Amino acid sequence: MHKMAEFAYFEREHVVALSKVYYELHKKEINISFIVGQVQRARRQTTAVNSLWKGDKALLRLLGKGLILELSEASEIKLGLLERYASSIYKDGLNPGHIEEMKRLVSWPYTNSNRFGIEIADISKRVKAYVYFLVVSINCLFFVVIFLLMKKTRSSIDEIVHVMNDMSRGDLTYRTIPSNDEVGKMQSSIIAMGAGVSALIESIKHIQGDLFNSAGEALNISQSTSNDICDQAGKIDEFVSALSQISFAITETSNAANKSSALSSEGRQLAVHGQKAIETAVSSINALSQRVNDSHVAIKCIEADIAKIGKIIEIIDQITDQTNLLALNAAIEAAHAGEAGKGFAVVADEVRSLAQRTNNSTYEIQAMIASLNKGIFFALGVMGDCVVESKNSVNAASEASRSIEKIVDSVSQVMLQIAQVATASEEQSAVVKDMLDNANIIREIAAGVELGSRRISEVNT
Repeated sequence: MHKMAEFAYFEREHVVALSKVYYELHKKEINISFIVGQVQRARRQTTAVNSLWKGDKALLRLLGKGLILELSEASEIKLGLLERYASSIYKDGLNPGHIEEMKRLVSWPYTNSNRFGIEIADISKRVKAYVYFLVVSINCLFFVVIFLLMKKTRSSIDEIVHVMNDMSRGDLTYRTIPSNDEVGKMQSSIIAMGAGVSALIESIKHIQGDLFNSAGEALNISQSTSNDICDQAGKIDEFVSALSQISFAITETSNAANKSSALSSEGRQLAVHGQKAIETAVSSINALSQRVNDSHVAIKCIEADIAKIGKIIEIIDQITDQTNLLALNAAIEAAHAGEAGKGFAVVADEVRSLAQRTNNSTYEIQAMIASLNKGIFFALGVMGDCVVESKNSVNAASEASRSIEKIVDSVSQVMLQIAQVATASEEQSAVVKDMLDNANIIREIAAGVELGSRRISEVNT
């Protein structure tokens, strides 16, 4: 039926494509490319139909519908001719003779396309009729087989029911000759089961006497067991009490460990803050030491500059002495010149006076430089002491930082150990709790066993 649906779809596409070609050929303006495309579409449908029924040609011919295959194959051939002819026209150009030839080629597939639908409908009706016939035949055969089986097994099943009723009333001596079929095998199994049950009952009777003999011994053993269980119950109570005390001690240890962990955590935080403060102080001292070093270098530079100034003043002092000597010589020469050298003598006096003042100023500057050198020397000594002290402070602060870091590490290790102790305490507490639960269960079981032993003793007495 699925193939019939596909066949109907292909045939519908085939008819639609041929109809479009037929109507396009009757137009005034013909689109040859459109005709080529539709012819190819129609030919693809006939090819698909031939492929679809390739394996079922014998079935179609058995149904008397071999004409469908012949029409499909002939249509594919003629559409191939039309496709090649239309493609050649598309390349060479279209004229009225070409149109008539294409109408002739398409007329046969177009005319016979309607026959496909008629044949398909007829095939569908025949297939449905065959299917209905097969379904009805199989159902009738199935009911006949069931009826025969029920008729054959009815009497045997009634006999089995009779045997089971006798066995339920205690009659295990039923005998019959079963048949060799499945129901007969079932009868044989039931009879064998009855014989086995009868033998089992006889065995139970013999065992009953042995049980009465063993009951006395069981009574003695039960009483002894009851006494032992009472003793064990007392010991279990003591064990439970001890476990309760251990659980309480472990809980206290866990709480103390948790408190110690909290205090250690606070101590660690304080140590970390102290370490950070020392690191900040070390950084400040390092910065101060660097500034002191910079100042020391600057004062050294000033000392070098003052030394240069002293050398320059010495040169000025020498120049002043030379100037004073030249002024004296000029005054002597002016005295020798008489009236003509008076003006020159005045200038020489002024030069000598200026040289004297310069010399006095030079002495004052030298005194100031000497005082400044003393101050610089003292400052250099102080700066050197500051550098040494700052280095000592940095070393001490670094040592303190390392000590605090060790303290932090030690506190961390202590916290880790305390955490391990707390974890171990919690695990021990859980284990002890499980032991308590198990001990309580054992105590309940012992109480139940003791009660059972007493009841056994009562029953035996």
